[in-house]
Amino acid sequence: MVANVIGGTASVLVNNGDGTFRAAPDVDTGGLPDGFALAFIDQDSNLDLIATSESAGRANVFHGNGDGTFAAPIGIATAAQPIGVAVGDLTGNGRLDLVIANYAEATLTIGSASCLGP
Repeated sequence: MVANVIGGTASVLVNNGDGTFRAAPDVDTGGLPDGFALAFIDQDSNLDLIATSESAGRANVFHGNGDGTFAAPIGIATAAQPIGVAVGDLTGNGRLDLVIANYAEATLTIGSASCLGP
Protein backbone atom coordinates (compact mmCIF):
# COMPACT_ATOMS: atom_id res chain seq x y z
CA MET A 1 0.00 0.00 0.00
CA VAL A 2 1.20 3.45 -0.90
CA ALA A 3 -0.61 6.59 0.28
CA ASN A 4 -1.04 9.23 -2.42
CA VAL A 5 -1.81 12.20 -0.21
CA ILE A 6 -2.13 14.75 -3.00
CA GLY A 7 -4.53 12.56 -4.99
CA GLY A 8 -6.52 11.24 -2.04
CA THR A 9 -5.92 7.66 -3.14
CA ALA A 10 -4.01 4.54 -2.16
CA SER A 11 -2.00 2.46 -4.59
CA VAL A 12 -1.82 -1.30 -4.28
CA LEU A 13 1.25 -3.10 -5.57
CA VAL A 14 0.40 -6.72 -6.32
CA ASN A 15 3.13 -9.36 -5.98
CA ASN A 16 3.74 -11.20 -9.26
CA GLY A 17 5.44 -14.05 -7.40
CA ASP A 18 8.82 -13.49 -9.06
CA GLY A 19 10.14 -10.62 -6.96
CA THR A 20 8.38 -7.97 -9.04
CA PHE A 21 5.13 -6.09 -8.52
CA ARG A 22 2.38 -4.71 -10.73
CA ALA A 23 0.20 -1.74 -9.94
CA ALA A 24 -3.54 -2.26 -9.54
CA PRO A 25 -5.98 0.63 -10.03
CA ASP A 26 -5.76 3.26 -7.29
CA VAL A 27 -8.34 3.20 -4.50
CA ASP A 28 -10.16 6.49 -3.86
CA THR A 29 -9.95 6.80 -0.07
CA GLY A 30 -12.50 9.62 0.09
CA GLY A 31 -10.01 12.19 1.36
CA LEU A 32 -6.35 12.53 2.22
CA PRO A 33 -5.28 9.04 3.37
CA ASP A 34 -3.65 8.87 6.80
CA GLY A 35 -3.72 5.30 8.08
CA PHE A 36 -4.08 1.89 6.48
CA ALA A 37 -4.51 -1.70 7.54
CA LEU A 38 -5.00 -4.87 5.54
CA ALA A 39 -6.94 -7.76 7.08
CA PHE A 40 -9.42 -10.52 6.28
CA ILE A 41 -12.40 -8.54 7.59
CA ASP A 42 -15.09 -10.63 5.89
CA GLN A 43 -13.23 -13.91 6.50
CA ASP A 44 -12.81 -14.82 2.84
CA SER A 45 -9.42 -15.36 1.21
CA ASN A 46 -9.16 -11.77 -0.07
CA LEU A 47 -7.42 -9.06 1.91
CA ASP A 48 -9.61 -6.07 2.75
CA LEU A 49 -8.39 -2.49 3.14
CA ILE A 50 -9.25 -0.23 6.05
CA ALA A 51 -8.29 3.42 5.46
CA THR A 52 -8.62 6.49 7.65
CA SER A 53 -8.88 10.03 6.34
CA GLU A 54 -8.38 12.91 8.74
CA SER A 55 -9.49 15.44 6.13
CA ALA A 56 -12.72 13.56 5.38
CA GLY A 57 -13.34 12.77 9.05
CA ARG A 58 -14.07 9.10 8.53
CA ALA A 59 -12.72 5.63 8.00
CA ASN A 60 -13.69 3.24 5.23
CA VAL A 61 -13.53 -0.51 4.71
CA PHE A 62 -12.95 -1.70 1.15
CA HIS A 63 -13.58 -5.43 0.63
CA GLY A 64 -10.92 -7.02 -1.56
CA ASN A 65 -11.87 -8.61 -4.87
CA GLY A 66 -8.81 -10.88 -4.87
CA ASP A 67 -7.09 -9.23 -7.83
CA GLY A 68 -5.69 -6.09 -6.18
CA THR A 69 -8.94 -4.16 -6.66
CA PHE A 70 -11.56 -3.35 -4.04
CA ALA A 71 -15.33 -2.98 -3.79
CA ALA A 72 -17.05 0.31 -2.97
CA PRO A 73 -16.32 1.56 0.55
CA ILE A 74 -18.34 0.94 3.68
CA GLY A 75 -18.12 4.01 5.94
CA ILE A 76 -17.27 3.75 9.63
CA ALA A 77 -18.37 6.42 12.08
CA THR A 78 -15.45 7.82 14.07
CA ALA A 79 -14.69 10.78 16.29
CA ALA A 80 -13.03 13.83 14.72
CA GLN A 81 -9.89 13.49 12.60
CA PRO A 82 -9.21 9.73 12.41
CA ILE A 83 -5.51 9.30 11.67
CA GLY A 84 -4.65 5.65 12.19
CA VAL A 85 -6.08 2.15 12.33
CA ALA A 86 -5.09 -1.19 13.81
CA VAL A 87 -6.77 -4.58 13.52
CA GLY A 88 -6.72 -7.49 15.99
CA ASP A 89 -8.86 -9.75 18.12
CA LEU A 90 -9.19 -7.55 21.20
CA THR A 91 -11.95 -9.54 22.88
CA GLY A 92 -10.59 -13.06 22.34
CA ASN A 93 -13.71 -14.22 20.50
CA GLY A 94 -11.89 -15.19 17.28
CA ARG A 95 -13.21 -12.19 15.34
CA LEU A 96 -11.29 -9.13 14.27
CA ASP A 97 -11.84 -5.76 15.91
CA LEU A 98 -10.84 -2.30 14.68
CA VAL A 99 -9.11 0.40 16.69
CA ILE A 100 -9.12 3.86 15.10
CA ALA A 101 -7.07 6.71 16.55
CA ASN A 102 -8.83 10.08 16.51
CA TYR A 103 -6.47 13.05 16.66
CA ALA A 104 -8.76 15.99 17.49
CA GLU A 105 -10.33 14.41 20.56
CA ALA A 106 -7.38 12.19 21.56
CA THR A 107 -9.73 9.20 21.59
CA LEU A 108 -9.99 5.71 20.17
CA THR A 109 -12.94 4.33 18.25
CA ILE A 110 -13.16 0.58 18.94
CA GLY A 111 -15.57 -1.80 17.30
CA SER A 112 -16.09 -5.26 15.93
CA ALA A 113 -15.10 -5.72 12.32
CA SER A 114 -17.46 -8.69 11.99
CA CYS A 115 -20.39 -6.35 11.27
CA LEU A 116 -18.57 -5.10 8.17
CA GLY A 117 -18.99 -8.29 6.13
CA PRO A 118 -20.40 -8.10 2.63
